[in-house]
Amino acid sequence: MTKQQVSVYIDTRLLATVDRLTPDRDMAIEDALAAWCDRQLKARVHDSFEAQRRRQDQDETGWLV
Repeated sequence: MTKQQVSVYIDTRLLATVDRLTPDRDMAIEDALAAWCDRQLKARVHDSFEAQRRRQDQDETGWLV
């Protein structure tokens, strides 16, 4: 996997908690970003299905649009 170095500002207390929980700060941040991406993707899929369901519910013919 290719990696890119980035610079971010993270709340000091949050970073201190991460450091207490793991010796590998980089891994913790990568895992957190991956989890965030998963949540975003799942939310988009859910929103898409909900929008399709609303369109279907509003369709007068009752057919899937």
